[in-house]
Amino acid sequence: MDAEAMVKEAEQWRQVPAQHICATGCTDNPNHRVIYLEHVVVRITITHPRRGDLSINLTSPSGTKSQLLANRLFDHSSEGFKNWEFMTTHCWGEKAAGDWVLEIYDSLSQLRSQKVPGKLKEWSLVLYGSSVHPYSSHNDRPRSTDLVERIDAEEITEEYNGPCHPECNENGCEGPGPHHCINCLHYFFKFKNNTRMCVSECPGGFFRDERRRCKKCSSLCETCVGSRSDQCATCRPGFHLNEGSNTCVASCSDGFFLDRGTLHAHTHTH
Repeated sequence: MDAEAMVKEAEQWRQVPAQHICATGCTDNPNHRVIYLEHVVVRITITHPRRGDLSINLTSPSGTKSQLLANRLFDHSSEGFKNWEFMTTHCWGEKAAGDWVLEIYDSLSQLRSQKVPGKLKEWSLVLYGSSVHPYSSHNDRPRSTDLVERIDAEEITEEYNGPCHPECNENGCEGPGPHHCINCLHYFFKFKNNTRMCVSECPGGFFRDERRRCKKCSSLCETCVGSRSDQCATCRPGFHLNEGSNTCVASCSDGFFLDRGTLHAHTHTH
C-alpha cells in the first residue's frame, strides 16, 4: 500500500454533512430536518405472553423492507418489549418523506403457555440523516475518483426543481419520470431489481392491495383480487375459471362443464 498517498487523501478528506435527528414534526425545524437517511430507529412497546413468537418488519417509503426482529425459538420471556429500540441501515441514502409501514407478526407456537394475543401499546420512528445529500454539489465531494464513479450521477447533481410526472402525488419527486416520484398518485409497481414506478393501473397478472401497491397474482390468474390461487377473476390462456372456487384449471372436473362463451367451468344442474 502507498502510505504517502493515503496520508494525502486523509488531509483532503471532507466530512459528510452534519447529522440531524428527527423524532416528530421536524419539517419546519432546520436543525432537525432529515431529507436523506443514514439509519432509522423504531421504538416499540408491546405486551406479549411469549415474545419469541413475534417478528417485526419495517418498510420505507421507497419500498425497502427491513426485518427488525425474527421469531426466536428459545425466547420464552413474557415481559414483551418496553420502549425497545430496533435499528436498520437498509434504507441508507433514501428519501425520508412518505409512508412508513410497520408490520408485526404473532406466530402462535406450541410453546406458548397462554394463548392470549399480544398488544401493541405504542411505537415511534426516529430518523437519522442529513438535510442535503452527502455527495451533493453543495458540499465538497470525496477526492477518490473510484468512489465518485460509483455514485449515481443523479445524486451528485443539485436538488431537482422541475415538473413531476402526472403519476406523482403532492409529495413531489426527485426527477421528471414516473420512477422519480416520492409517492404515487394511484399505484406503484415494483420490478425485480427493486426499481419502483408509479402507474395509473396495475398491469395484467397483478392486483391492487390496500396500500395501493401492484402485487403479483397466482401464476395461473390473468386478473385477480388477491395473491392466492383461489382469488382469480380471469385465467391465463389455456385455463378456465372454476365456478365457486375461483381457481384456474386446465380442464373441468367431474360435475362441471365448460361454458365456452365465458371460458368458465360451471356445475351441472338437474
